[in-house]
Amino acid sequence: MRVFVKGTNVRVPQAVRDYAEKRVAKLERYARFVREASIAFSAQRSWFIVEITINFGDTVLRAEEKSNDLYVSVDLAAEKIEAQLRRLKGRMSARKRQARDAGTTDEAAEQVLGQMDDSVAEELPDGHVVRTKTFPTKPMSVEEAIMQMELLGHDFFVFYLTETNQPAVVYARQDGDYGLLVPDTQ
Repeated sequence: MRVFVKGTNVRVPQAVRDYAEKRVAKLERYARFVREASIAFSAQRSWFIVEITINFGDTVLRAEEKSNDLYVSVDLAAEKIEAQLRRLKGRMSARKRQARDAGTTDEAAEQVLGQMDDSVAEELPDGHVVRTKTFPTKPMSVEEAIMQMELLGHDFFVFYLTETNQPAVVYARQDGDYGLLVPDTQ
């Protein structure tokens, strides 16, 4: 696994850099397909912010934490990513079991689809678009879209339905269930 470390508005000491790389490298045991990880350090006022992003397959996991100590921020972000990896591993195992019991193979159990690509943030007045994200969309089932949404920690997820190749949005409802928005093409 390749680990990239960068600092914004903060000089990252070599000891902290080594600690962060070692802490993130331990996460590879949860997913053998981990390709790369990036650790971004930044500072705002008296807070040190650590953002860890892990890419494997077509899946992106991201965690951000802040505290007044660099080491604590690294630990908190790594724990958050570790929890996401455990949850993903459990879901993939359950999907494999379910597919095996049904007598079919499910490629989505091997690899979750949908990789996000951050775009440029723009400086605009309040009430306007301040950030634009572009991302490759791939056809997937509603269950896969829900899994990807939860892994990213978002309240909604845009995707194409496998059955109809139509754009759709899945979102988390306040009652704990999910909603699906499909545009009417008539």
